[in-house]
Amino acid sequence: MLEQAAPEGLSAQAAQTAAGGRWKTRILQSKGRRYALRLETEFWDVLAALAEERHQRLNLLVAELAEHAGASGTLTSGIRSFCLSELRRRIRRRSTAAERTSIIDLVLSALAPGLLLDAAGKIIAANEALLRWLSLPAGALAEEPFARQFRARDPVAFDQVLNGESPAQPRRMRFIHTSPGRVLTVTGVAVPILLARNARLCLVWLSA
Repeated sequence: MLEQAAPEGLSAQAAQTAAGGRWKTRILQSKGRRYALRLETEFWDVLAALAEERHQRLNLLVAELAEHAGASGTLTSGIRSFCLSELRRRIRRRSTAAERTSIIDLVLSALAPGLLLDAAGKIIAANEALLRWLSLPAGALAEEPFARQFRARDPVAFDQVLNGESPAQPRRMRFIHTSPGRVLTVTGVAVPILLARNARLCLVWLSA
């Protein structure tokens, strides 16, 4: 095959792309097998990054994908699907993290006493208004089980909110807070929050 001369004003790399150079053929060997693969350079870049992330050589990752591909489809199709699935998973994960960070910022900046729980009922964030109301130092409630500080008058209903078993709407309920020499009965609004990838949080606003 004759190599095409680079058009005037284009670099050799740009000319290669213009001539269809987005495709790249590589030959990899693993466990006595040889794989001749023709893929877009973007997929090769993603595949190499994923192999590096796994502390795995590229040829071993390709061999692993070949085993999963089996007779269900071509190896190149399997590699493309693998790369796209990994990229989508990372996008969803970042989206969930960004949503969670935004909600934490909302809780911390609120003037009303409030806190954020994960699906297991662990306190993720408690704002200054709540800590001041309970006479607690900063960070005192971090990673604490909510049940250690507050007891729901209707624990079944509260568990339903945490587990996503009740309608996804705010629910008013009563809580009891007990500390040495002090018992408070407070009104709360529990707000179930569904994030990406079905991650669940619960926002609780409290008032005397």
